[in-house]
Amino acid sequence: MNCKSIACVFLALASFALATPTPTPTPTPTTFPLRASDNGRYLVDAADRPFFFHADTPWMLIQKLTLAEAEEYMTDRKARGFTSLQIMMTGFLGMRTREGHLPFDGDHDLTRPNEAFFAHADRVIQKAADLGLFLMIAPMWSGCCN
Repeated sequence: MNCKSIACVFLALASFALATPTPTPTPTPTTFPLRASDNGRYLVDAADRPFFFHADTPWMLIQKLTLAEAEEYMTDRKARGFTSLQIMMTGFLGMRTREGHLPFDGDHDLTRPNEAFFAHADRVIQKAADLGLFLMIAPMWSGCCN
């Protein structure tokens, strides 16, 4: 290529950059728990490595997906570079899991947790931990939309 203009040189460099394979960095596994850095400006893991908070928000992960579907979803998110998920534990009032379990027995009696609901939640949370995903969990949701 015979380049004499700046635009031509730029085009040649861009073509070279696009044709040159870039190695994919191997992320270092996060060692939980996280904490604020010494200067308070970012998160670090237990090994004092900066933690990049890149979150998706599948709020109803526990309520809307089976364990297998949740695992498939979280594996996909991890493969796409997400490090965190923001979810709700109990969802909106009256929400059930795919298996039909409410978070609490009775008329939303918080003193009577439904073991089947929370066993499912535990399994989903454990899968996230196994994948090295950080979960931010809203324990209860009081509603937003009427």
